[in-house]
Amino acid sequence: MRRSLPLVLVLIAAAWGCGSEAAAPTGSGGSLPPSSSGTNTGSGGVATSTGGSAGAGGTPNGSDGGPVGTSSGASSTGGPSGVVGGTQGGSGGMPGGSGGAPVGTSGTLGGSGGTLGGSGGTLGGSGGDPVDDTVEALLAEFAAYWDFETVSGQTVLPRVGSAALELAGATVAAGTNGAEFVTSGAGATAMTDAAVLDTSRDFSVSAWVKLDQLDGYDTFVGMDGAAVSAFFLQKRDDERLSFTTFSSDATSTAACVTTGEIRPRAGEWYFVVGTYSASTGQQRIYVDGVLSGQATCRAGVFEASGGLSVGRGLYDGAASDPWSGALDDVGLMARVLTPTEIAALYRHGRPNQNNYLFAYFVEVTQGRGDGLRLAHSHDGRHWGAIGAGKVFMPPSVGGGSFRDPHLSRTTDGLYHLVWTTSCVPWAEANCVQDRGLGHATSPDLVTWSAADYITVDLNVEHVWAPETFYDDKTGQVMIFWSSPVDATANSDPHDIYYVLTTDFQTFSEPAILYSRPGRNFIDATIYDRGDEYLMVIKDEADGQKNLRALVSTELFGPDAWSADPSAPLTGNYAAEGPSFLERDGSLFIYFDKYGEGAYGALEASTTEALDTPAAWSDISSTVFFPGVRHGTPIEVPWEVFQAVAVQAGQ
Repeated sequence: MRRSLPLVLVLIAAAWGCGSEAAAPTGSGGSLPPSSSGTNTGSGGVATSTGGSAGAGGTPNGSDGGPVGTSSGASSTGGPSGVVGGTQGGSGGMPGGSGGAPVGTSGTLGGSGGTLGGSGGTLGGSGGDPVDDTVEALLAEFAAYWDFETVSGQTVLPRVGSAALELAGATVAAGTNGAEFVTSGAGATAMTDAAVLDTSRDFSVSAWVKLDQLDGYDTFVGMDGAAVSAFFLQKRDDERLSFTTFSSDATSTAACVTTGEIRPRAGEWYFVVGTYSASTGQQRIYVDGVLSGQATCRAGVFEASGGLSVGRGLYDGAASDPWSGALDDVGLMARVLTPTEIAALYRHGRPNQNNYLFAYFVEVTQGRGDGLRLAHSHDGRHWGAIGAGKVFMPPSVGGGSFRDPHLSRTTDGLYHLVWTTSCVPWAEANCVQDRGLGHATSPDLVTWSAADYITVDLNVEHVWAPETFYDDKTGQVMIFWSSPVDATANSDPHDIYYVLTTDFQTFSEPAILYSRPGRNFIDATIYDRGDEYLMVIKDEADGQKNLRALVSTELFGPDAWSADPSAPLTGNYAAEGPSFLERDGSLFIYFDKYGEGAYGALEASTTEALDTPAAWSDISSTVFFPGVRHGTPIEVPWEVFQAVAVQAGQ
């Protein structure tokens, strides 16, 4: 059965292991399962220089304290440099980068509103038909597969294989997309009468799951021993989807836990896959087609002697981890499913789903990020780190840092990434800040060009939080950022500057996009409402550190951004790095609650007067981001999502 969801129009404006665990994987209760005035500065200019190529690689995070392997690839040299709109800039690109990446197809134009900058255009969407013949051939390889469409009395007949499930308290009922397994807590399960496969050898287990609530431990599928299940596909009490195994049939054995990076939402369907390789001990969990966690379980997995249990686990010889919710399309494969196959199965179950990515950075030392990371979401609310925190493009130009990434797509289908390359003086001794920004392009977010260093020839201390916005009226890309008014290393007020370009090689003279005497603003982001533009900025003044809004009928020029900013949109906490996402008729602002080490969100409660605090509600408690800093949401077509998912699993 397919977890088909309605295709909605989404416009995005971006701003921007095996831990050997002594504790048992089981617990009580729980539920889960399927399916400005524009004043010109006069003397400035910008120039580009190239650095080394960035590729895929990096080190994902382990789970439960466990180690995870790293990957890398070859670096390459940069391309040509260009200068227009001013004198050539000073600091060139530093070669580097760790890793090449396979090429994927970019698909149809989509992303942030179909244009660079994210607003105003038509989305490419992420719908389309899956390759059903390929998926059908793959399903035929499963040792057993139940779609819950054929039930005789209390017996669920398999779609593939011969092992039937006997219902015990649970029911099979009509759902949104056909029949589904429904459990309501303790005693509502289903089982086979014998083991379906040898769990001491390579195997994979998959299921669509939907939780009614999040509490305690909830096991969706397990394979029984005498005392404990050999494996648990479950949600643990940390509210993370997990794949847990035991090396022997005893509760005294330490569990090997692989934890996913995404926290599920109650009432949402997730496609969850666990894989185990007996030869390497590698254990993985995939969520919604994407590698979400991995671990190395060197002690192995014992061979289960009992049947497959659906709706519970087994611990200390007794049924454990009951839950309330629904489950569908349960499968067992006597080999390790590949990342490509898992992505195809996800697509098969959710063929019309919009696919969201979030470009972000993680501070590995204060003020410095280690490169581009990506998170994924099917609902725009709960996000999970892809590849367990994999770095898709390491820093290689300017000061060698990577902060505040902004990702967008131009009408030629290329994704453009810009970022802050500078160190930060309060976090790093002898920091010499950059007067430029990083830029790279990709057709698929996997294969990246050599990074350019775009030098801004202005007498300013630094260039922070660059963003791009495609102006469909002039066919130009506006690059805008925040800089202090001079090069003095103090707390000078910042203005928002911009340049225009059509090729990222030649640029207009830098000019002020937004400024207010004595005021200090950074981290601007812009959303195109059609008849006006909406800017959200951070008020950097002491005692403020909040987000404010203003509107303009012009994107740039002498008549643009002439209003004072609104009162604060955010509450009594430090906020920065705003970014827009429009989904299902609602407009969201994501932002970095950096003082709390968390991410927050606002939702517009009206379609009018979005430059007033009354138009916004704080919904931070309803979103989840996996340790991200200042980033960009973007909707991508399936081909791009697939390329990222496959690369993450390599």
